[in-house]
Amino acid sequence: KQHAGQAAAQPIDSRLVRLILAYGLFGFGYVITATFIVAIVRGAPAIRALEPVIWIIFGLAAAPSVAIWTRVAARLGVPAAFALAAIVEACGVLASVAWPSEIGLSLAAVLVGGTFMGLTALGLIRARALASGAPRRALALMTAAFGLGQIIGPSFAGALSDRLGGFAAPSLVAATALLIAAALAWENRVLVLRPGQ
Repeated sequence: KQHAGQAAAQPIDSRLVRLILAYGLFGFGYVITATFIVAIVRGAPAIRALEPVIWIIFGLAAAPSVAIWTRVAARLGVPAAFALAAIVEACGVLASVAWPSEIGLSLAAVLVGGTFMGLTALGLIRARALASGAPRRALALMTAAFGLGQIIGPSFAGALSDRLGGFAAPSLVAATALLIAAALAWENRVLVLRPGQ
């Protein structure tokens, strides 16, 4: 009990704080497109029939994503891989509204579907590395930040889209959040860890 109390009392590494913030921004950014991509498809009569196909593409892209991004992390390091994945996801978020066509929405499904599980895994791997002997606390804070982002994202996007009549503005905010998350993760690359971390 004393050891657990000492671990909980340790100050949080500033790099972990940035990672937690990045993880929350990732949760906010990804969930907006993941939630509203169906509404975007339904709002375009020419591609409305594509709705079930979009989810199939999304799922097929997600299936190998953890393996792909952990392999990228083994080459570049986890912070750089997280930053790259967040940038790729931001491109997918923008594609969903900038290119409302079969190709554009399929690309969005591939880019968002192919990164969100990888980003989840990379974030938790990095949090463990920065935990300073208190991995449970670090993972709890990461989960809380991610959950908060997922709660705020749809409410924010729904309110903004109702006000402005579309998903372009919420998607732009989501992409910006992902780019900020990428920048925060990139700053964290200065910590030297074992290969793959």
